[in-house]
Amino acid sequence: LAPLPSPGGDSAGPQVLVFDGGTTRLVARIPLDQGRTPSGIAISPDGARIYVSSAGAPSSMVVVDALSHTRLATYLVGSAAGQLAVNADGSAVYIRVATLLWRWDAATHAITASATVGNGAGVSFNRVTGTVLVPVYGTGAAGTVAEHDPITLAPGRSVAIATGAAALRPSRSGLRLHV
Repeated sequence: LAPLPSPGGDSAGPQVLVFDGGTTRLVARIPLDQGRTPSGIAISPDGARIYVSSAGAPSSMVVVDALSHTRLATYLVGSAAGQLAVNADGSAVYIRVATLLWRWDAATHAITASATVGNGAGVSFNRVTGTVLVPVYGTGAAGTVAEHDPITLAPGRSVAIATGAAALRPSRSGLRLHV
């Protein structure tokens, strides 16, 4: 791994920086909205779209064309937007917003499901099980990781964990969950 070069140049506000993975050369800067702090980023499985959540008043999700590096749209998503995850076919983006989990439909550009999941900011999609995974802070240092249905966001299985988790990712095989 080579160290990433300093972005340098224009630092006029929040941006998505696109680097060439082979050379670490800065390829593009995609400006985001002033006054909002990027809090999550996800890429569609086909690599065509980049989704960026930004915390602020109000929070937003920016959709970027990954090939041309241009912003396609900005959607307001309430307050305290956290991390994002994209499902296996790219048809839905899951957004953590405060104590809520939202399902955003990539074709209709609308929120199609919402569920109260508890405090936390993380979300992930397990491509093997086809479920949405959500870490939740508990009381004290304890917490849980819960599975949710990818369409309705109805809760499924959950497991208690000894520490509150901010992020998680399933392994490529789906057999392990890294919290």
